[in-house]
Amino acid sequence: MKERKGFTLIELLVVIAIIALLLSILTPALQTVKERAKRTICKSNLHQWILGISAYASSNDNKLLQTVEYPGWGLYPGEILFEQPELGGPQDGMAYAMAFVPYMEGFNAGRLSRADVALLTSSNDPGADNLQIKGAWTCPSNKGENVDFVISTINDRNYLRLEYAYYARVDEWHEYATHPRDLTGEELSGRKLLMADQIYYWGDPKWDWPCLYNHGTRGYSWDGIFSDYLQLCKLEGPPKLTGINRLFGDGHVVWKDKTEFDIDNMVLNDATNPLANPHVIGHAATVVTFY
Repeated sequence: MKERKGFTLIELLVVIAIIALLLSILTPALQTVKERAKRTICKSNLHQWILGISAYASSNDNKLLQTVEYPGWGLYPGEILFEQPELGGPQDGMAYAMAFVPYMEGFNAGRLSRADVALLTSSNDPGADNLQIKGAWTCPSNKGENVDFVISTINDRNYLRLEYAYYARVDEWHEYATHPRDLTGEELSGRKLLMADQIYYWGDPKWDWPCLYNHGTRGYSWDGIFSDYLQLCKLEGPPKLTGINRLFGDGHVVWKDKTEFDIDNMVLNDATNPLANPHVIGHAATVVTFY
């Protein structure tokens, strides 16, 4: 009798089927572990933000910078200005990146001014790499913006688009908040929300209602250059988020799970409805930032 060598076709198919089954079981578990690791890094990033915000306040008579407002357009918690706005101007006292740069690594280590940025034509220019947003300035779940986009926003309206939302000095803009008592006023407080992973919803039908968030069942949703996915809520329904990290004024961070949101009504509720999910209103009530 001849000695048998190797595997039969059936045996190989059985082995392949077993491997495929194991992968189907393990892959979701691995993705869950990776996402939880990213949440942990996000939590650490927010801890870095409270240190930077507190350090700036300590050096400036304990004054907190205000959430960015564009006159006539409402509040934009997911954006900060790049350079200090004009003293006495309509945006005086609002949050700007260069206020935090001395206390937080990850952005503009070369201390480029807006005039310097105006001379840049692309990310290939010398010094442009200073404008790469990284470290605590970005959520690890989100690929965010590339340098060319950052150059364009600074030159356009002197702003940066963050992946975190910043809520401070609500006493100056309470009319834009559905639940102003939740948010930070003149002083930091462990009972008041200061920052969070951003959930941004643009309820304009002509743009198919894009929803931006960091942590979702399909990963992040973002409309940046490097984005893998952008959820259009008009076509796909309510945001497919899993939750957000929320930073309070004493430095503690709490995960708010999707079950704590009324997700089905994140699209259907009118932006000005005070009974809806807590949010801040921008752009003539068509743009909202949930928290």
